[in-house]
Amino acid sequence: ERATAYWTGHLVIHAKGFQDKKSIDYRMENPDQVRRAVAALPRMVSWSERLYFSGLASSPSNSMGVMMAGVDPVRERTVTTMHTQIVQGRELEPADDRAIVLGEKSVGELGVELGDKVVVMTQAADGALAAEAFRLVGVIKTGKSDFVIRGGHIPLKAAQRMLGVGRAISEIVVTVQSPREVAPLVEWLAARVDPATYEVLSWKELLSWIDGMTQFQDAVLMVVLVIVFAIVSFGILNTLLMSVLERVREFGVLMAIGTTPMQVVGIVMWEAFFLGTLGMIAGDGLGATIVAVYHRRGLPLPLSKAFQDSFPFGDVLYLNLPLYYFAVSSLAVLLTCLLA
Repeated sequence: ERATAYWTGHLVIHAKGFQDKKSIDYRMENPDQVRRAVAALPRMVSWSERLYFSGLASSPSNSMGVMMAGVDPVRERTVTTMHTQIVQGRELEPADDRAIVLGEKSVGELGVELGDKVVVMTQAADGALAAEAFRLVGVIKTGKSDFVIRGGHIPLKAAQRMLGVGRAISEIVVTVQSPREVAPLVEWLAARVDPATYEVLSWKELLSWIDGMTQFQDAVLMVVLVIVFAIVSFGILNTLLMSVLERVREFGVLMAIGTTPMQVVGIVMWEAFFLGTLGMIAGDGLGATIVAVYHRRGLPLPLSKAFQDSFPFGDVLYLNLPLYYFAVSSLAVLLTCLLA
């Protein structure tokens, strides 16, 4: 959720070839058809438009190559959380025309401060050299390296005017109700636009390292859970075995008065079932309480700073536990008790 909310969104649609080239030559000249398809997307929450271009940013003291993005100041806030990463100044406003927001590293290399002039030069769509001066209004927290864009962003209309592309854009980024259900939505959207002209990509393709990391995490977690449940099952087995051996004489008396061996087994199984149920209720209650507390207050994780060089995660995680996990773990507890 944090990775997709920061910049990429849950899915994007852009001109075919843009993902590989990242060039202004691969742009959507007439995005109206795409806008209509996106607006009709099921479970869509919000969408925004961007125009990317590379160029040279200059200040009185230095210059550097940058990848800039022209964004809609209003819509962008509904799609990403970039505006929450402002450490100095402010984000772009609808009234801005010549304002620019840069990453921390870019600001450091250019040696500029809030209010200073930054000249951005690039090649326009017709091949001519285009340059405009912008005022620095905000600085984005990016850690030691700029994330996604080595540079920053300017108003979308200013980028379109500067590049001379009219109403053209590079991509439309979309957020939906859940990143887990994005695959069918990508197929739905891809079927309603020209596949020879546009391509639709999910966050898993845009952030393949995040997807790989979550899959690796799930695999490791499964191994850990198997080991934990194996240890727990031996503990339960030991407890039940002692309980049975301590009552061998009582079971002998029951069998002497007509109780069948299967009925004796049934007594032990019912005992295991009720013990497992009581343990499950107690464990679920305790776990749900802990999760609820840290869902509201947040769990400080100073170690997350180690990841901020590559991605600006926050220092506080807010826990969340879907009912699905309660159901699966509770069922596993009961099965472990009965199998033991």
